[in-house]
Amino acid sequence: MPEQRKLAAIMFTDMVGFSALTQKNESLALELLKLQNEMLRPFFPKFHGTEIKTIGDAFLVEFDSALDAVNCGIEIQKTLHEYNSTASVGKNIVIRIGVHVGDVVHRDNDVFGDGVNIASRVEPLANPGGICITEDVFRQIQNKTENEVVRLGKGNLKNIQVATAIYKIILPWEKKRFSLAEQLQFRFSKKKLQLVIAFLLLIIVAGGSWWYKNFRSQNTGEKSIAVLPFVNQSADAETEYLSNGITESIINSLSQIPSLRVIPRSTVFIYKGKQGNAEQIGNELQVQSVLTGSIVMYGDKLRVQTELIDVQKNAQLWGEQYNSTMKDIFSLQEDIAHKITDKLRLKLTGATEKKMMKRSTENTAAYELYLKGNYYIEKATASDLEKGLHYLQEAIALDSNFALAYDALAFQSVMASDFFLPPYVAMPEAIRLSEKALSLDNELSQTHALRGFIKCFYEWKFDDAEKQIKLAYELNSKDARTLFFSVWYYTSMGKFEIAIANAKRIQELEPHWVLGKVWLGFSYYFARQYDNAVIAFKKNIEEEPNFYFPYWYLGLTYVQLHKYDEAITEIQTSISLDPGNPTEIAVLGVAYAASGKRNEAEKIISSLQEKMKTQYVPPEYLALIYSAMKETDSAFVWLEKGFPNRGGIYSTMKTEPLWDNIRSDKRFKELLKKIGLEK
Repeated sequence: MPEQRKLAAIMFTDMVGFSALTQKNESLALELLKLQNEMLRPFFPKFHGTEIKTIGDAFLVEFDSALDAVNCGIEIQKTLHEYNSTASVGKNIVIRIGVHVGDVVHRDNDVFGDGVNIASRVEPLANPGGICITEDVFRQIQNKTENEVVRLGKGNLKNIQVATAIYKIILPWEKKRFSLAEQLQFRFSKKKLQLVIAFLLLIIVAGGSWWYKNFRSQNTGEKSIAVLPFVNQSADAETEYLSNGITESIINSLSQIPSLRVIPRSTVFIYKGKQGNAEQIGNELQVQSVLTGSIVMYGDKLRVQTELIDVQKNAQLWGEQYNSTMKDIFSLQEDIAHKITDKLRLKLTGATEKKMMKRSTENTAAYELYLKGNYYIEKATASDLEKGLHYLQEAIALDSNFALAYDALAFQSVMASDFFLPPYVAMPEAIRLSEKALSLDNELSQTHALRGFIKCFYEWKFDDAEKQIKLAYELNSKDARTLFFSVWYYTSMGKFEIAIANAKRIQELEPHWVLGKVWLGFSYYFARQYDNAVIAFKKNIEEEPNFYFPYWYLGLTYVQLHKYDEAITEIQTSISLDPGNPTEIAVLGVAYAASGKRNEAEKIISSLQEKMKTQYVPPEYLALIYSAMKETDSAFVWLEKGFPNRGGIYSTMKTEPLWDNIRSDKRFKELLKKIGLEK
């Protein structure tokens, strides 16, 4: 191919710290590199860019327009910033971006010239997570981008003879004010800069040495604790709710301390009722300390025994017996949390202590009913669910300002939607209850996350949904429930990288939360990463063989892989574990239809229509079967029937693979517009 010379905008990207990470943890580095490539590549064609090549962890991309190149860079950094806001420690992806417009030469599927060289020298001048451009780019984008652009100054770029003026794109989370490093970069030549830095380092080292000698902390390591389930030694086994409640209260209080790693409830509760000493369990959980306890309840009286163990020394740090009554339950729980912070020598700010000691109610009888409600709801049988909801309603009757009780009821209403109750029945009640909870306590992170989910799932107010989810994360970045609801939102919006990252974070925070674990496979399924979805769901099934959900979605994944026999088997297993659920029966109809077993699919349609006479069956699930049968008109008839009910499947229509057979129909696009998923 002959040489071709042209004027082009060149963008260079580079991962910050990739080489160092490769030396330290090669497998993690390669995992993050793969994720970076998956996240960045869709943006290049979106902004009319052409990927020329990758150089290790760097991209070289060519654009015909400087504005397209800059807008592409801005969108990339926004997406990475959003991803990093919820990524676990060590999993951040941070890149620098440099853009230049200049003369380039195309030769042998590669690009050469000053345009390329200058762009590669501009990129390192950007802050981590930032964008730098040359003056040539600035002239072409001036007054054409919403982002402010500021001049850093002129710099002598390596192997470039002419001094180059450099500009910085101000991203929404950045301040206009320059950092010291940026100011030094453009005020001094390289040699002078080295002298300035050396002088500053001398001051820092001398000052740091003095500070270390005078103010060093006695212990700089991360502190960690596992609060094991308190043992119920009461004669009445029904008082188990109280031992669980005290355990959870202490976990929740200690989790407010940023400097303390607290093992989540779902993990410590796997040790409930099992033999094992504190030292052994502490080593398994890799924590420095373990709290054990027991309770005896007789009438209104309580006896609570506690013991705090240093795992490494296998020695008691603190132990106490409390002889109390139910009316003093709050003071008792607060005292235990305080004693732990004292013995672990944790320094608390006023704000942290306020969060730890925060009470959602002062009514101990209402609190006891709340504990009973959660205890029975967790059993997950129909009779226990009804009993649990009754206790929560009684708690509110005793204390109409009990925010956590309203939140618990709202959560159960959401869980009932589509599965047990029509959304138009369950969701308005969930909205009422969650808004009441927030009116009483606007800092309940889990309730903001719940409102975000409702706004996405039912109200179709997607911008508001994102605001609520982000607010929830700001209030408590360790809340797995916030991440759980965020996965649905980001999946619905097609932001799969963030959804997958948040699903992985759930598993880190709550590795034994049954419902939370399946969200990773769910995210992979919607992202059409079917091989990864199969691996994730099979792992779920291995760990929780009696939970129906992973079989259901493993079956749907096999449908997409055209492995229809396997799909039918998995969905039938799901139905056997959760009999009578019409949505799962409909999904079996989808598998039959996709595999060409039309008679079986039609039988399921008939059975579901019969069920509609006596129970709620989401009409849109019949539309799924017709879509799989490629009966487009019938699919839209049932979609229109279900539309007023606002079932959850509508919020995911933009990304659900099962709609692919009818996606190109103009009626589908009109439906997306009505939902608000397309402009």
